[in-house]
Amino acid sequence: MNMLHELVWHDGLATGLAEIDDQHRHLIGLVGELAVLQAAPPDAERVQALYHQLRDYTRYHFDTEAALMAAWPVDPANRARHLRAHAGFVQYLDRVGELITQPQRDVLANLLAFLARWLLHHIGSVDARLAREIQELRGDSRPPGGAARADTPAAAAPEKGLADVVSDLYDDVALRSLELLELNRRLQDEIAEKTRVQTHLRQSEAHYRAVIDNGQILIWTSGPDRKLEFFNRPWLAFTGRSAGEERGWGWVKGVHPQDIGPCRRIYFAAFERQEPFQLAWRLRRHDGEYRWMSVEGTPRYDERGEFSGYVGHCLDITDLKLAQGRQRLAALIFETMGEAVMVTDPQTVIQRVNASFTQITGYTESEVAGRSPRFLTADRHDEAYHTEMWETLQYSGRWVGELWYRCRDGAIRPLWHSVTALRDEHGKVSHYVAVLNDLTEIRRAQEAAERLMWRDPLTGLANRAQFLRQLDHALATAHREDRYADVLLIDLDRFKTVNEARGLGFGDTLLRMVGEVLTHRLHADDVVAHLGSDEFAVMLRRPRSARDLAGQHALAVAERIRATLNAGMTVGGEALQLEISTGIALFPLSHNITAPDMLRQADVAMRQAKTQGGNRSVFFELAMGEAIRRRSQTEQALRAAIAQDQLRVYLQPQVDRSGRPVGAEALVRWAHPERGLLAPIEFVPLAEESDLVVALDRWVLAEVCRLLARSDRTPATTDAGPMTLAVNISARHFRRSDFVDGVRQCLAESGANPARLVLEVTESLVIDDIDAVIARMGELKALGVRFSLDDFGTGYSSLAYLKRLPIHEVKIDKSFIRDLTTDDNDAALVDAILAVASRIGLQVVAEGVETREQADFLNARGELIHQGYLFGRPQPAEDWLAMPDGG
Repeated sequence: MNMLHELVWHDGLATGLAEIDDQHRHLIGLVGELAVLQAAPPDAERVQALYHQLRDYTRYHFDTEAALMAAWPVDPANRARHLRAHAGFVQYLDRVGELITQPQRDVLANLLAFLARWLLHHIGSVDARLAREIQELRGDSRPPGGAARADTPAAAAPEKGLADVVSDLYDDVALRSLELLELNRRLQDEIAEKTRVQTHLRQSEAHYRAVIDNGQILIWTSGPDRKLEFFNRPWLAFTGRSAGEERGWGWVKGVHPQDIGPCRRIYFAAFERQEPFQLAWRLRRHDGEYRWMSVEGTPRYDERGEFSGYVGHCLDITDLKLAQGRQRLAALIFETMGEAVMVTDPQTVIQRVNASFTQITGYTESEVAGRSPRFLTADRHDEAYHTEMWETLQYSGRWVGELWYRCRDGAIRPLWHSVTALRDEHGKVSHYVAVLNDLTEIRRAQEAAERLMWRDPLTGLANRAQFLRQLDHALATAHREDRYADVLLIDLDRFKTVNEARGLGFGDTLLRMVGEVLTHRLHADDVVAHLGSDEFAVMLRRPRSARDLAGQHALAVAERIRATLNAGMTVGGEALQLEISTGIALFPLSHNITAPDMLRQADVAMRQAKTQGGNRSVFFELAMGEAIRRRSQTEQALRAAIAQDQLRVYLQPQVDRSGRPVGAEALVRWAHPERGLLAPIEFVPLAEESDLVVALDRWVLAEVCRLLARSDRTPATTDAGPMTLAVNISARHFRRSDFVDGVRQCLAESGANPARLVLEVTESLVIDDIDAVIARMGELKALGVRFSLDDFGTGYSSLAYLKRLPIHEVKIDKSFIRDLTTDDNDAALVDAILAVASRIGLQVVAEGVETREQADFLNARGELIHQGYLFGRPQPAEDWLAMPDGG
């Protein structure tokens, strides 16, 4: 301010009244401090402190002057103007106080300007006049310091009037200035508030935009025309389409075709009523997958309350629907599963049971809910059993065991329990679930199985296991008492022929009738068993004191049974005579003999009976036991022979009708270190009764493959192609699951040409499972291996399977060739075989051709291959390969 430099106390401002001048000096000092604060950065606290000092001290000063005017009879008009000036000043300071709470430079500048002008005017004019008047009343002629002027009464009057007018005007201007400042401040506050509101709106909009665009919910809005106009960012990210593509009715392209109709109907109906709506529909995601969405729409209104469309949101509920589906499925399984289910809380109070629980126990859910399962248990288990069950469940979370339940109808049933503890996310047990299986039927089945374990299902007689158990017991008794008893093993002669000729049903009926005959012909204490197929066993349980008496009794029983069956029986309306071979074994010969030993002895005797022509009874003798031992020793030696390379391959030539070699059949010989060269008849039948024949087959097959590989280096060929080598394959070997892989391995390891290998199989191979046989043959035929059907005509020759088998030749058995030129039946059979083979394109090999007449007879009937002594005996493979036409 330009006047601020005048607000420094000097003698020119003195009025002559000391008490007033001192106060003026202090007031001017306060104003000076405020001026200093204006020039510096505003200090709100200091400004307000000085303002309050100024206000308080000014009022004190005004009170002092008022007291002086009251003490001295000053002019009333002057006094009134003076007090009015005081009131205007106070009014101004009060208005300033409302604005200075948050000091601004313009308010402080206005205050200083007012104070400068007011104090200069008031001190130099108003207070000076008051001082002169009081001094005159006191009689004090001393002029006041700064107020000593050459004023005359005539000149003082106009000056006083003008000063009063200026003072009033200035007071009014100062107040108007403050009002303008206050108005300006309000405007600034309003502007600041508007700016703040706008900023808040922008922040709020940004906040809600972030919420809308960064959540998982798909948000949309529509206008009053039903068309959708806005889609948030999650919607566009979900569909993979732009807002322009979705607006209007574009969003409908993403709705599943089956849901478009229901979606439109619900949406349009809600629009008509202007009501909220909710629906579920499928929306195509950006990857093409349709996802189930839960949609909710709410009407929206403008500021005038008029309907302006809808705002809605969609939430992907596919996983929820899947979970609900699984929950429904679990509930359905719970209610429909065959096992009873019981659910309890952690205190084992029943909460739920399913329908199977009600079916088993008779109790409904309402009857058991809220009760402990202990009320169901019967008194079959003591408290220790239940305690152990509970401790196991607490320790491992699972218990499995049997509990007996008393059902609603009073019946007691065994139930198999599987109890599991279910835990919540905190690892605390939330429920126990028990799955119960009714063991009643299982127990009955176990009892039935127990009976079947010891009974033959066809005849109802004891089975092999029961017979051996009873025989063990009888042997123990006989050993202790030194008494003798007997075992009979009965086999029906030619039962296989009867079975094949008349069918399995006929054979089963026959076996049951034989079982009945045996039961009726024997004593009630004797044991009769059906061991399988056509074998029956009998144990005569009444022991004799002497071995010869036991033998006589056994023979008498065996002959009585044989006579009864020989006399014949009627089976299915057909009269049938039966012949049997019976082996008899007496015990005890030794205390070391066991039940299986006894049965084996009876079997040896029965086979001896069959060897002697059948329909007879034969005792097991010591010589038979020696034969068995020799057989066992031979079997062990043969195993060693295979491992120690004691076997030799011999080849018998096969020639065409002109006598040219076309191949050979591989035969095996055993170069026994003690007994010399053994023919196949001495060891092959033994091998065929066990898996030893498989090892024998594999050895011969490997040797033949190596021979083929060697001969391939100097192959001899005929018009029919390279010569072949044929190998006999046993049925036991062929049926093994690793047969095909074994042949492949031999061919691969040797490098032999598969097309030169012929595998000979017998007709008996195909009667069990022809489809499996064809499948295995087909695998090897695909490699080039060929098959020959050996001994054709002697077994089960059937055109039905002959045409299905992947074979390339048949071999006529030598039994038909032997009497070919003298037996018309054999000749006719050979003619038939040749005709059938020719018709279906099979090559024929005739075995056992030993005379020229036989060869000429065969050659006269067509193309076939000869094999027999006429064209060559079996010879060592090395010799055959060394022949000019060999290999």
